[in-house]
Amino acid sequence: MLNLKIKYFGIIFLFMTLFFLANTLMSSSQIKSEFSNVLDGFFDKIIRFSNFYINAEYKEKEKGTYNFIDGSFLVVNHNSNVLDLKYGINKLKESFKVNEGIYIISILNKSNGKIDYSYFMPLVKSYENKVYSYNEMLNKYNSIDIFDKYGSCDLVITGVYEDSFNNRLIRTVIYPIYIDRKLVSILTIDIDVDYVINNIKRNLGFFSYFISIESNGVIDPSSNKINVSCSESEYLTINIKISKIIMISLLLSSLVYLTYNFIMFFIARYYSIDALTGLYRRDYIDRICLSGEQSLLYIDVDDFKFINDTYGHHIGDAVIVDIANIIKSNIRGKDKAFRWGGDEYLIVLDVIDFKLVIDVAERISKSVQNEITNGLKVTISIGGYVGDAKFVEALLKSDSMLYRSKKDGKNKINIDF
Repeated sequence: MLNLKIKYFGIIFLFMTLFFLANTLMSSSQIKSEFSNVLDGFFDKIIRFSNFYINAEYKEKEKGTYNFIDGSFLVVNHNSNVLDLKYGINKLKESFKVNEGIYIISILNKSNGKIDYSYFMPLVKSYENKVYSYNEMLNKYNSIDIFDKYGSCDLVITGVYEDSFNNRLIRTVIYPIYIDRKLVSILTIDIDVDYVINNIKRNLGFFSYFISIESNGVIDPSSNKINVSCSESEYLTINIKISKIIMISLLLSSLVYLTYNFIMFFIARYYSIDALTGLYRRDYIDRICLSGEQSLLYIDVDDFKFINDTYGHHIGDAVIVDIANIIKSNIRGKDKAFRWGGDEYLIVLDVIDFKLVIDVAERISKSVQNEITNGLKVTISIGGYVGDAKFVEALLKSDSMLYRSKKDGKNKINIDF
């Protein structure tokens, strides 16, 4: 029986493991497309901004810094005509979710080798509440050669770097803006280092739990590799976490196995327990292992028909229940008691000790005599068998002893051995 249970558990565990592994492999194969989807999501939002950019009007601005009520600011490096991009930048900001991992949006306009003016729109409080060093912001973009290195690319996500301005590990999304085939501006969006990975995993759903996506992680035979756009050295590695698959499979297999056994236990109990008395039903005897090394006690209520006819069935049922409770309180956990008929009980004792069997029978008989049900004093007759006979033979001998107890005047005990 134990080996069979282990076998069933093993089948469930194997199924769970293969199921999670197969779905994880399918999910990992989607990561390249999900990576593209993240970029496409940015692209769709930025394209809408580029329409605002193209249709924006110029305004003359003197050199200086302009802070706006929406939290954005404009840095003008020399007196020049400046595109009014506040509305477009606000619309771009609104397209992102709060606390999504987007830090700051920047628009850098350049001509004759120099940045003429720049817009900055912070999306997190830590940027809004800080006294900005605008030169440092501009130096950051110059330090990564943003125009020279990425101007020829479409939408780009840089490698991971530390933003010295705010001490964060970030990536920068870069989108070049052309007018008449001339690069006039670059839109940049600083994002959290894990923004891309988190969005990929969110789109993959539950099975992303079994996948590790790292920046420039260790490449092994089971890894997959995604190159980051416009970067020769930056890539994402995808690894399947076999240990987590095994752990979750083991946990869920145990849960399924225990749940199944729990349900089957209560189903078996429902169909094997007599509703009135709480004892086993007679047909349950076929489901238990009878080794031939058990003793039997066959019990019948004396004059039960008279009790039923005189006092009613509700009193008769109360008598049946009281005697069943007495039986349960006088046998051990490994012994089994059955409601064998209307007013008959059968006890299977896991012992072949004659003295112990007699002791149990006498305790039950005396307890019944001392119990008063609705003013009635009731007695029982008991027949039994102690020996190594097979169940059918032992039952016949017990029945014969019960008949003798009845013939001897009832309220008697007779045991064959």
